Amino acid sequence: MNKKKILTADLEIGMVTAEAVYNFSNHLIISSNTTLTPDIIDKLKYYSIKSVKILLPDDNMETSQNGGNLTYFQKIQLSQEFKIFETEFNSCVNDFKGELNDLVVKNGEGIINNMLEHVDSIFNLL
Repeated sequence: MNKKKILTADLEIGMVTAEAVYNFSNHLIISSNTTLTPDIIDKLKYYSIKSVKILLPDDNMETSQNGGNLTYFQKIQLSQEFKIFETEFNSCVNDFKGELNDLVVKNGEGIINNMLEHVDSIFNLL
């Protein structure tokens, strides 16, 4: 597994430490291969630990899928339904941005109705 140094402020619950963490007095704070919890992250902040080396998951998603190590969010992202939603959402957002730009630049009256149509289409996806 690869390692990466992460700032304590950017740590997330569920990350796993690659190395033991010591404070400035060389006292052990947490050991290596520790799964981070909210309490452990708070402990690191309390001891003013600036960064921690974290184990990175393998880049091979097929291995993760077969091993069942995917988070719920990752499973959702891989679903066909989410991919359809994401494509439609991004399209609607880009169209909406264009309508906002037209509203500012052209000061058009019919543009507001077009904008509301884009918002409606996003809500219809849900």
